[in-house]
Amino acid sequence: MTTPIGGIAFFLSFPCLLYVCIANFILIPTFLDISATKNLSQFGAGFLVGVLIASFYIKDRLSVFIHELEHSIVANLCGNKHKEMKYESDTGHYKYEYTKETEKYNALISLAPYFLPTFLFLAIVINVLFYLSTQSVLIVILGIGYGIDLKKNWADVSPIQTDFTGIRGGYYVGLVFVFLINIAIGSFLLIWVMQQNAGVAQVFLRQWEFWGRCYLSFFS
Repeated sequence: MTTPIGGIAFFLSFPCLLYVCIANFILIPTFLDISATKNLSQFGAGFLVGVLIASFYIKDRLSVFIHELEHSIVANLCGNKHKEMKYESDTGHYKYEYTKETEKYNALISLAPYFLPTFLFLAIVINVLFYLSTQSVLIVILGIGYGIDLKKNWADVSPIQTDFTGIRGGYYVGLVFVFLINIAIGSFLLIWVMQQNAGVAQVFLRQWEFWGRCYLSFFS
């Protein structure tokens, strides 16, 4: 019988992700203005294009390949040794060798294809390589990348997926994690779309101030 994966660090991430989601969505309305509304409409248009691209073109063998590739990306980033990757039109698997030190990342690796913003990252790389000159073009391209990611990430979510059933606590524990981390990533992206780097900087500044006040309340 296979031992379920997901240790203390994995489960501690749940309240942290929940806090980030709540905190960001409390702050999001404060960033709304005419410019932010325009940016969101451009991002939304790109997002819809991305969803359509994923729906029509990322399926069958390509979809399985990307799924297994995302397992491998996170596994290798965590310091594991690649062993095997296979993919067919409707099934695939990725195998890696882990150590006691990297075992704690196994749940993250198992769920990676359901939250990893691969195409969003590619959109950023495209911008860096080709230095897109206008903010509007960048926002639309980011929207396309994120639309592909979100459609792709949720396409394979299923109670029969071994990526979920292997998690300690089963399918619903994995589903909650995937939901929370996608919301956390999406909320930061929306804040950037609305106000770019200044908006994200404001998020961290306000958190610093909040926790600073908490510290002073308890220890002063």
